[in-house]
Amino acid sequence: MTLTCGLHPFCLPLRSPIRTATTVVSHREGLLVSLTDNASGHTGWGEASPLPGWSRTGIAQTSEALVDAQRQINTGVSAYVSDGDIRNMIDGDISNTLKSLSSTPHARAGLAGAWDDLQARKSSQPLMSYLAARHLATARHERVNTPVAVRVNALISCVEPETVRQQSYKIAQAGFTALKLKVGFAEPSLDVLRVKAARAGAGAEMELRIDANGAWDTTTAIETLKRVSSQHVAFCEEPVRGLRALASVARASKVPIAADESIQSTADIEEAIDIGVQVVVVKPQAIGGADIALAASRHAQLAGATVVVTSFLDTCVGVAHALHTAATVDDVCTHHKHTSHAAHNNPPSQAHKLTSRAHGHPTQTHGHPTQAHGLATGSLLQNSFLQTAPTIHVKCGYIHIPQTHDQTHGIGFAPRICNTNSPHGFMPHIHPTTSIRFST
Repeated sequence: MTLTCGLHPFCLPLRSPIRTATTVVSHREGLLVSLTDNASGHTGWGEASPLPGWSRTGIAQTSEALVDAQRQINTGVSAYVSDGDIRNMIDGDISNTLKSLSSTPHARAGLAGAWDDLQARKSSQPLMSYLAARHLATARHERVNTPVAVRVNALISCVEPETVRQQSYKIAQAGFTALKLKVGFAEPSLDVLRVKAARAGAGAEMELRIDANGAWDTTTAIETLKRVSSQHVAFCEEPVRGLRALASVARASKVPIAADESIQSTADIEEAIDIGVQVVVVKPQAIGGADIALAASRHAQLAGATVVVTSFLDTCVGVAHALHTAATVDDVCTHHKHTSHAAHNNPPSQAHKLTSRAHGHPTQTHGHPTQAHGLATGSLLQNSFLQTAPTIHVKCGYIHIPQTHDQTHGIGFAPRICNTNSPHGFMPHIHPTTSIRFST
């Protein structure tokens, strides 16, 4: 079959800026990638939106890589795809195009995501079923009518402890069972007060996570984590920068340590596990796509680490891909624990328990504890299709994935395209195929 690749730039403001230890994020820009099968008319969607201050490649490099990939596909170079077994990740020569994007992970994730979505739509199944069929011995497509819910954490980044307390209370009342508090951009003494305020507002049953985005040095991290350990912190993401520094903190801290920004490849995950990191945060966009993310997650789970999948302050397209990836990770984890525990009659490891409960109160999906993933970010964007898309919404701390047999398989929806020459939302360094209107 022959393919047509489209690139659709966007620039969306956040409702309120998000503060991290390294930057303040006020808007998100990137590209949606579309792949259309010219014979069947099916179109798959992916997203490439690097985050300044976090991603190893910027929007200009990502755009250039995708423009080159688009040229390869639309001119017939590396664009012919054979109709082989759907379990193969990429058939035919499009794999060469993906290989050419290995140094630009967001670009690769955008194109690979569009391909995965296209194949799932063509085979009339949800994306998670297509991913599970490729990565599990027992394919998800055999039970696609089973309702699937992915547990997610809420996010707080406000500064004042009283505001933190109030927001934490509202989050608990909304039904969330996990909460992440951004730390590291304030003085450590203030962060301690903020963590205590979050616990006070959210209550004893809330799973409380903190994320320092690598802001602290080793001494500050160890001391600060010691001061908040009485607040039953589930884990701290990236208290310091670099895997070796994380290892030093992990050895000295009672609070479990999670690797996030330090994870840029599968090799990084292997090293993180080897040095004692107990929780691995996987961002499919940052690592190159769902296929790489699932392989890395599987490796981490087999080594006894907890895997948390997060989006990238993405639009609904990126969130949807991360959501289906998280659902597949949960299925891998459930399948692995079910088979390994039945075979060896062993209880789940402590690492698996870290984020599957909120201080003794397990949350069940398919009868098994699940992790809370970092995907509840769609409401942060002012103009996102996610706000009204019926297929992706947060309810009581969960995002449910409908699994109906209709035309909206794959990620579950398609963004509406506005064929207009309006400059609003366009990036100056790329000529858009079309602009994106995020509405129903």
